Amino acid sequence: MQNHSTTLLKKGDPFVTDNRKLNRLLKIYWHQLHAMADAELAGLPEPTFFTPKLPKNLITRT
Repeated sequence: MQNHSTTLLKKGDPFVTDNRKLNRLLKIYWHQLHAMADAELAGLPEPTFFTPKLPKNLITRT
């Protein structure tokens, strides 16, 4: 059986590009959240991060 989700989406498709951007940002937030939790458990001061803002077109898209 073929996996249609990979065959129907093309590399230049804006949906795929936006999903990759969003996944990258979510991964950054996830790692930062874990770093803050680890610092709190170890009794260290909370680390400071530069967190990129989510692009508005990713938030408001329906």
